[in-house]
Amino acid sequence: MHSSEFLSLSEYLMEGLSGFEEASYRTAANRAYLASALWLANMLRKGYGVNIPRSTRFYHVIEEQATDLDPLLGEDLRMLRRIRNNADYDLDLRFMKADAVRAVVLAKSMTALLKEKFR
Repeated sequence: MHSSEFLSLSEYLMEGLSGFEEASYRTAANRAYLASALWLANMLRKGYGVNIPRSTRFYHVIEEQATDLDPLLGEDLRMLRRIRNNADYDLDLRFMKADAVRAVVLAKSMTALLKEKFR
């Protein structure tokens, strides 16, 4: 499986066709973040030989490495994580389709930047 499939799933979920619109939007944001993090981790492992832990430190290392590669990339990943955190952990906050769209657009722009600059 390729991490881009999570981004494709995010786009599908944003359509809100499941009958569980808000849950779909929240899941879309989560999968968009995961797609970006996994894509970056794979690039760092294969392209730069970075040891990415398969533990709770995974996301910390990814953010740190993203910032080292390009400060804008690091900031985008942190923003995407904040959106994902709102989606996953703040159930009192209304999560709208626009929030999911923001996450997917950000994930797509990050992937495009990674492909352009680091492939």
